[in-house]
Amino acid sequence: MGRDRSSGYRVEDIEDPLTQKVRYLDKLVDELAKGRAMEKILRKCAGASGPECV
Repeated sequence: MGRDRSSGYRVEDIEDPLTQKVRYLDKLVDELAKGRAMEKILRKCAGASGPECV
């Protein structure tokens, strides 16, 4: 499964905005559970726009 996928679906391909945000939050929680700092997780999307920057 690629880095931009959650539950087998590309997050960008999900059409429902609410479902897309839930998937991004799920990815965020997974990264936090792995011990990554919130600042580092959010930094990788700095300058990007969209719901991936929760």
